[in-house]
Amino acid sequence: MGPLAVPLSPRLGASVLPLNLLRIIHRGTSLSNQKEAVVEMDNCRKGLFIEALKLNSVVANMAATKIKFAWLIIVAVLMQRMPFALSPPSSFVELKKALLVLSYVLLLWVLSRNLHLWSMRILALGTVLNFIAIVANGGLMPVSPEARLQAGMTPIGQPGFGKVLPEGTGVLLPVDQTNLWFLSDTIPISLVGGVFSPGDVMIAVGLLVFVVGVMRGKASTSPCTNQVWG
Repeated sequence: MGPLAVPLSPRLGASVLPLNLLRIIHRGTSLSNQKEAVVEMDNCRKGLFIEALKLNSVVANMAATKIKFAWLIIVAVLMQRMPFALSPPSSFVELKKALLVLSYVLLLWVLSRNLHLWSMRILALGTVLNFIAIVANGGLMPVSPEARLQAGMTPIGQPGFGKVLPEGTGVLLPVDQTNLWFLSDTIPISLVGGVFSPGDVMIAVGLLVFVVGVMRGKASTSPCTNQVWG
């Protein structure tokens, strides 16, 4: 005799069919999710690879950008900042003035050796403007008390006029007592809580041009020459 066939009741068949259908749908959804996850991981790996290539390109562009005597820029900045940072504002004022002026001379010499880059030309212009304001006012950059207030900085009264400011290389002077006041620190920027000069703005533009040039694979070289000046 053959195997006994047990017919499924209509009710049992009706309950098993949806279960099987749900299993099939669930399996299909799981496979779809797995495929999406694989695609997403693939895209993530590709994105990381592209970013790594970009970073490598930026590093290579920086290495290829020929800046002569770049280390002297660091020395000049340290000459500007360290004496003011390591001693009270009112001490060694004449020495600080001398070091500040000397640091600007050094910076201008280095920048003059790198004028094959447009960014260095802009930086040089900004440095010259600051240097003129500093020399015209006795060796320190004049800072407008009104501009300080507009920038949200700590107010300093009239007794502080002519004295070195605690936060930097400037001296507090009202506009009517400042030589070439339009070149001094008279531009308040409350967003960063500071006062800046036209020279500072030019220096910021020069740095931006340099960074963009490196990011784009160009060092903003002058069209007149592609070689470093000797």
